[in-house]
Amino acid sequence: SAVGALYSMNDRFIGSCVLVSPLIALTAGHCIEYGDIKSARFGDEKILVESQFVHRDYYFGDDLGILILASPSKEKPMSIIDDIGIIGKMDPIYTIAHGEGRKKVSKDGVYNFYGILKNKPNEISFLPLQTSVWFGDSGGALVWKNENDEYVLIGIITHFSVLDDMVYECAARRVDNFNLYDDIWQPWIPK
Repeated sequence: SAVGALYSMNDRFIGSCVLVSPLIALTAGHCIEYGDIKSARFGDEKILVESQFVHRDYYFGDDLGILILASPSKEKPMSIIDDIGIIGKMDPIYTIAHGEGRKKVSKDGVYNFYGILKNKPNEISFLPLQTSVWFGDSGGALVWKNENDEYVLIGIITHFSVLDDMVYECAARRVDNFNLYDDIWQPWIPK
């Protein structure tokens, strides 16, 4: 599967990532900052991470990271949506991430697309209905089913908001408004 799990130098689970080319995975920037990432696992494949980069505006809230793998994955990369504007308000969307020792896909009717807020143009807000959030969702895939009933990546899961122990909003960094190969990445040097 294109959604992988990230592990640290001491083989501790960190979070999730999404394979977008055989050698490139996207994740949340905070997974890079706090994770001490060593490897990514896609199905039975364990691949070393060669380089890690955060978005140049990471410290201004752009919670996105990119991982360059040491060898290509045999898994099929996930397609990235060209224009998020084709998704209708309250259309069903899904999360795919790792947590509690397994990969999980949200069920139908759990998440709905809310839209892009004008004051946060790089962020997708999505509303949870009857769900919980697990450690490990960060860096995972926010997806939409296209007309062929295939999952298409629309965002990288970054955070959620809680009120009275209930999740009332989730957010993801949208992936349709940048080019993977643009000069927007800064190398991450572990502390």
